[in-house]
Amino acid sequence: MDALNRRLLGEQLASPHREFYARAARAWAASVGERVAAPRAVPAPLATHAVSEDDVVALAERAVVESSVPSQAFALPKEQVAALVCHV
Repeated sequence: MDALNRRLLGEQLASPHREFYARAARAWAASVGERVAAPRAVPAPLATHAVSEDDVVALAERAVVESSVPSQAFALPKEQVAALVCHV
């Protein structure tokens, strides 16, 4: 569990609404083998911004270090998003 999730869990446990959080977690938890809905395809952003291969690698490294996708990645063309995912 990463630091952000530990912090959020701590806040939820300290909250007066912790029973609500527990019920919500039980309701949303997927069992092994359970089907999960996911979009088949997502369209490209309206305005894409291509970057160099070195920048794609740097974004991938940053994603690993920060455990989240950097906002610049959402403006990449699909081919560079694929390259970013391969580097992660």
